[in-house]
Amino acid sequence: MKILSKIIVALAFLAINPVASASPLYLGNVDLSDQLEREVLKLPPCSASWNRPVTEVKLEVRRNAADIEFVRVKFQNGDTYRLNVREFFQVNSSSRWIDLQGYARCIREIRIVGDAVTFGHTPRKKSRIFLLGR
Repeated sequence: MKILSKIIVALAFLAINPVASASPLYLGNVDLSDQLEREVLKLPPCSASWNRPVTEVKLEVRRNAADIEFVRVKFQNGDTYRLNVREFFQVNSSSRWIDLQGYARCIREIRIVGDAVTFGHTPRKKSRIFLLGR
């Protein structure tokens, strides 16, 4: 009986709090080499795909450490938003959820400027940046 009441309370919390029930949306990933570069991730139109409106984004770094200067988000309605990250990320680390000021909007493209942190010139070693939204 106690288990059933705990399940009901948990479901009620998820129904009341939409942020807790919203799972992160995988937007895509880009690879950064060991030289400062700009990578662009283009997303499909919001109305005809899995792309849905988001209010926050998160960066996750895999493979190699990365030094990210800034992220520019371009929305479907033409608005742009520049996130000055200027942060060093260790391997398997992530940023906090970064608020995209305003209401929930569909993203058209995300531009990342940064580089992988490797020792010496190693053109094959890259950082993979995963982008999530909610």
